[in-house]
Amino acid sequence: MKYTVELESPDYSFRAKHFVAFPQETGTDAPWIGELLHEHCFTASVKASGPLDESDCVFDFIAARDALLEILAEFDGQTLVGTKTPCVEYEIEPLRDELKIAWKGLPAERVDVVSLSSARWIEGKNASAEKIAETILLEWIKRLRLSFPQEEYFFTLRLQEEPGSFVEVSI
Repeated sequence: MKYTVELESPDYSFRAKHFVAFPQETGTDAPWIGELLHEHCFTASVKASGPLDESDCVFDFIAARDALLEILAEFDGQTLVGTKTPCVEYEIEPLRDELKIAWKGLPAERVDVVSLSSARWIEGKNASAEKIAETILLEWIKRLRLSFPQEEYFFTLRLQEEPGSFVEVSI
């Protein structure tokens, strides 16, 4: 049998800035356009399905909650930045604790400057809600103390970017 447990609370939240870029026309070399740097209050919930361990639990709820809260605290106040965003160039100034985000083309030629120490790199073209959710889920799974091989579990993270706007990622 498989059992499913879910952790959900308004306390599972963090504030972070991000931006997202899109190809202006799919399948062409047209310039990318984007949503400039903006902030959200993200809220997360997680689910895990799996077998019962020797204590008849899927996992230790308290340890799972604490791991999720730790991860979300690490994201709080950060500027989330895609590692390969096509329409921006990054300039790192470690001595001044600055990350310059230079937009090329649309929506405008502009430079945003954020604290380098508050930048968190998200692997991929964008620090989209989807990639943020994936990053949090994979980190949460790493921190869980599982009794069985990871392949015996099914994990889902649901991330609310703003009221009524969610993404869900599963592994």
